[in-house]
Amino acid sequence: MICSNCKKIIAESSTKCPFCSEPFRENEGVVIKKHYAKRVLLPIGIAVLIVLLFSAFLFFIDSLQKKSAPLQGEIFSNAVEALLAYDAYETQLNDTDLDYCPPYDLKHCFECGDNTILIYSSCYTFGGQTMPGYAIRALEHHNEGEMCFGTGFMYLQKSLPADADSYYMNIQTKKGKKTLGIFYLPKSDMRDIYFDGIKAKKDLVCIDGDEFYLCYALSKPDTTFKILFTSVSQRHSVEIK
Repeated sequence: MICSNCKKIIAESSTKCPFCSEPFRENEGVVIKKHYAKRVLLPIGIAVLIVLLFSAFLFFIDSLQKKSAPLQGEIFSNAVEALLAYDAYETQLNDTDLDYCPPYDLKHCFECGDNTILIYSSCYTFGGQTMPGYAIRALEHHNEGEMCFGTGFMYLQKSLPADADSYYMNIQTKKGKKTLGIFYLPKSDMRDIYFDGIKAKKDLVCIDGDEFYLCYALSKPDTTFKILFTSVSQRHSVEIK
């Protein structure tokens, strides 16, 4: 227990303090000890509550992200089947507010980090203008030959990635979430792109008669904390050299 006079810790059975000779009435020291325990446990309890609330908040955000995946629960065997189903789904919605709207035409796909990445054309309008480029979605691999839509989505504008704001998305891999960066370089440009210091893979592709380098790399994921409090352009670095 603790002496009520000098505040030093002494034996529970003491009748007086061996340091200051303060006499004790019965159970006096015990009462003081209980008050001391409350002072210690209160901040610990508050800290635990904050951790629990923050964990619940992260779980809620993650659940919202998963719900944003199109055609949740539907399984597909290939990229063409998946995109046709997505086309039919959004055609039925007939949502005039969609920036990216059907018909969707699969232009290219490739495997990356336990995902099949779809690159497809769609009518993309912004400010009344139609913008050239491609929409991109990820199909997550599950059982052998089975895949479903993930939450990742981005727009690939065919230009040098001077601004990285629209060139990457989070995808799910066997090792957890990763950030997939996808970039474009003209066929005549022999430089390399580095995404967060990682050299991107370069595939020479031909889409609608246009040949260009499709560059992509997996990097660190965007955490929920970064998404909430950090601007997009500050989360990752893109270099061409």
